[in-house]
Amino acid sequence: PGQSEIVKFLLSKGADVDAISDLGTPLILAALKGHPSTLKILLQHGADPNKVAGLFGIIDVALHKSSVSCVKLLIQGGANVSGDNHLAKAAEKGLTEAIKCLLEAGANPNVVDRFGRLPIELAVEYGTREDVEILFPFTSPISTVANWSDDGIISHVQMEIKQLEDDNFVEKRISDLKQQAAEAFKKQDYLNASVFYTQ
Repeated sequence: PGQSEIVKFLLSKGADVDAISDLGTPLILAALKGHPSTLKILLQHGADPNKVAGLFGIIDVALHKSSVSCVKLLIQGGANVSGDNHLAKAAEKGLTEAIKCLLEAGANPNVVDRFGRLPIELAVEYGTREDVEILFPFTSPISTVANWSDDGIISHVQMEIKQLEDDNFVEKRISDLKQQAAEAFKKQDYLNASVFYTQ
């Protein structure tokens, strides 16, 4: 018998649909293995998609497995989309359908990841233009992006990536600012000198 049949049999014999083991709940294990059919059976039998067991939320587990079908089933089953930054994970993995599904369910596209990047910025770096276009109408303008448009955010992020890849960029920028500050100081332009020194 397959996985789904075994789960159905165990549930028919009274198995606890939300039992917690060292590996998590049955629902978390189904998401971890990327088994949408098993996930569906568990949800139909009342499994709680918001029962926390482990370090990661269940949607994050499904996203880690790149299982969009599991993400959709979990959202339909009532999984919380506002806790962890699921959109960042979906954008980082280039999961276009998951991005759409999460946005439709009310996930916030203006929450940054642990490195301070918005989902739209991750979509530029790891996803597709389509992902950027999907996220753009829901994302609040970023103050450092001069041209707030699809193309503007793409250019901005690509420039940031290029600058980070350039080992000498930061050192050169500091040197340029110090030089500009020294020149402003010589001209007794103390306001601009202080601006250059503090950047």
